[in-house]
Amino acid sequence: MTEPLEVVVARSDVRLAAVERDIRDIKNDMSSRRPSWPSVVSSLVSAATLLIVLIQIL
Repeated sequence: MTEPLEVVVARSDVRLAAVERDIRDIKNDMSSRRPSWPSVVSSLVSAATLLIVLIQIL
């Protein structure tokens, strides 16, 4: 016995909404993990300072 079309459509709508929610969550998670510019600049300055100090020691 097959289910009525309305039930099938409603079930597929629920699944589609869940997939869309998961995609949004993944995008939000990825953007929150991306480092911000100040931290990138700070890391580059620290690396450059360390490199200069090491060059002066050698």
